[in-house]
Amino acid sequence: MFKQIHIIVAVCFIFLFSCSSEIKDQPIENRDKNEARNFRVQQLDSFVLISVLKTHKSATKPVHYLLHKKGDILPDISYTNAIEIPLNRVVVTNTVDMAFMIKLGLIDRIVAVSDTGYIYNTSIKDDVRKGEIKQIQRLQVMDYETLIDVSPDAIFMQQIDDGSTSEKLKELGIPIIYTADYLENSLLGRAKWITFIASFFQCKPKADSIYSEISQDYAAQLQTVKDQRGKRPKVLTGAVYEGVWFVAGGRSLMARCIQDAGGDYIWSDNDQTGGVPYSFEKVFTEASEADIWINVSNYRSKDRMLQENTKYELFKPFNQARMYNYYKRMTSRGGSDVFESAIVEPNLLLRDYIHMFNGQDSALHYYQLMES
Repeated sequence: MFKQIHIIVAVCFIFLFSCSSEIKDQPIENRDKNEARNFRVQQLDSFVLISVLKTHKSATKPVHYLLHKKGDILPDISYTNAIEIPLNRVVVTNTVDMAFMIKLGLIDRIVAVSDTGYIYNTSIKDDVRKGEIKQIQRLQVMDYETLIDVSPDAIFMQQIDDGSTSEKLKELGIPIIYTADYLENSLLGRAKWITFIASFFQCKPKADSIYSEISQDYAAQLQTVKDQRGKRPKVLTGAVYEGVWFVAGGRSLMARCIQDAGGDYIWSDNDQTGGVPYSFEKVFTEASEADIWINVSNYRSKDRMLQENTKYELFKPFNQARMYNYYKRMTSRGGSDVFESAIVEPNLLLRDYIHMFNGQDSALHYYQLMES
């Protein structure tokens, strides 16, 4: 079980930080390359039309939500679902949307969450223990009876594919609000989804203010990195899992963060957005002299690595104690805050990368130096 937990964590990290999709340019209000490209917001008199362009990677049609107040006569326009706002009772099935709501001060609107084993936030977990928030998913199985009991106004969820869960929820008459921040092409683009969430609670100005502070801090750190103009450390990612070494693609969000933090990502010329499978031999040939080694699969210690492959000690960062993993803020079942607040506040994640690349280990927030 212990090994399975960490395998799940490693896979989740690749999914959350290495997976993105090319969202083609759309006639949306945000044009900056860092802004969100997978949703748009249109103000229509007293109504708001929010569109998610791709609800999952292979989706071919956008989803449109018409936000209206109670008693409004709906306009004669095309939309997928009409949502009465503000929402007061919602179910959240993924930690990212939950983190957005926590940042907005909307924890009191959450009536149910998915499996708490993967949730890092202690306030949510305390409310679940007290029965104030219900748990409606265990071991990837939805508890529909509890879901009906909490009587939510809507459920926020990610749609990985056109699965049966969505159809069942539609049968129950529960409005589904699909979120797909993981398809964005930038870390700030993902963070911008806080304004998407806020629109359903009529607190978008607050979200705009929060995002502005985050993006300004991110920009300030970028400028600091540019001003330093020092040597860029060569960065290695991943480790072997079941005979294959998965490294982050050169166009992944992880590669982008490495570059923004002043690192020289070894596979920056790779054109993939997800995890790229290599053999141990190929990685050793191209990266054995790396300066920094981060996101080292499911390993917590160097000793554990050597138990599986003694050749790891041939890598330069292994011997120079320059290896880091994101386990500083983690639950016993593998839930990491890097999958929650780091999505909402990528400026904190960027700061961690900058600290790692400059050897400022004591200042790390999500990461920690790997033990012997």
